[in-house]
Amino acid sequence: MIIINRLNLIILVLILSNISCTKEESEFIESHIVDYSSANTIPINVNESREVVLSEIFDDIYYIPLETRYDNYIGNFTKIDFKDDLIFIFTGRTLFIYDDLGNYRHRINIPEGNGPGELIYPEDFIFHPEEMHISVLGFMKINKYTFDGDLIHEYMLEVSPTKFTISESGDYILFMNNSLFQSNEIKNLGHNLLFMDDLGEVYHGLFTIDPRKGGVGFNIPDNFPVYNGSQYYYSHPDYFIYDISDNEVSAKYYLDFGNNKIPESFFDNIEIQSQAMFNMQALESGYAGMISSFYETDHVLHFNFMVSITQPALRAFILKSNDYHTIIAEEMINDIDHGLSPIFISRKDNDLCTLVYAHDLIEKSENIQLILHDSDLKEYMQREQNLINLTQDMSNDDNPVLMCGITKEFSMVSN
Repeated sequence: MIIINRLNLIILVLILSNISCTKEESEFIESHIVDYSSANTIPINVNESREVVLSEIFDDIYYIPLETRYDNYIGNFTKIDFKDDLIFIFTGRTLFIYDDLGNYRHRINIPEGNGPGELIYPEDFIFHPEEMHISVLGFMKINKYTFDGDLIHEYMLEVSPTKFTISESGDYILFMNNSLFQSNEIKNLGHNLLFMDDLGEVYHGLFTIDPRKGGVGFNIPDNFPVYNGSQYYYSHPDYFIYDISDNEVSAKYYLDFGNNKIPESFFDNIEIQSQAMFNMQALESGYAGMISSFYETDHVLHFNFMVSITQPALRAFILKSNDYHTIIAEEMINDIDHGLSPIFISRKDNDLCTLVYAHDLIEKSENIQLILHDSDLKEYMQREQNLINLTQDMSNDDNPVLMCGITKEFSMVSN
């Protein structure tokens, strides 16, 4: 999304809603030094990208069809998340909740508007497992709901974040996506991460925004992946993955793209008019960026990135047990059940997951049936037969299917 469209939205909403600031000013603690000394450097050579088969990374694939009812058709989605035995599917206007077998629990509808209980431009959600509450971030506002969708509290914001998460202490962490926009109503606190307490006061800022990079944002579903109790954070165009747990900020990983990383001089030599314009110029120059879907399991690190405007995103898998050996896939072939080759966008324990549409899965299954028409192959293709059985009672209008790959436990291999 081009940043100027968001600015127009901000200006329009402020005119219509006549928002005014009523909170007293509180003490704001400036960003402190980040510890970069312990970062693990991971070399990424984009010239080594190749065709990769799923069995190089995964032991197996499994599917969870999400129950379809007249009142829970999902359609397009923006985020998938897992907590305990629950599956959350966020579409912006609706949060659908399923159990881990795909059975429908219920939905939370987010009314559009600027009145009580309403949100403009819903961007993100958080599940609070201890309280069984859900927070939804909209334009300059956070609404907190019960698990059944009843409004608990509204937080009117003086900044305009695009994503958020919750700290271990229970405070909100707001992500500003390199935005330095300000007006009479919208504050510019100059940091990418802002900490807000349960009274709605922003009291702390991390990662000062370089003015040269103001407006260089990239919207992804999740800027705050979690692994093994650690809260990570990453954002475009930074190549570091940070650990922000317990208010101790350190660089966990550095993604070293070598000659393909954006040099600092690049920001001195261009005029940033929009995030879309910047990303296009960076990719035209062959620089790697637009990192998304960074997730860590016990066995691999995974993320997607781009290095060209004429090629699709590349998929990186870093094998943790082999000194961070990197596999870069320019194309993935599903040799496990010969079904779809997914782009993974979420993590469930040690599994990487995505949603695939029912009609795509049905079409793939029909193609596999043509192969299995040769009866001599059936006994060797049990996984393919399982996929066929899965789609037997599906229709093209059914809800998407959760597709997950179980990551391998790798032994040492030679590079």
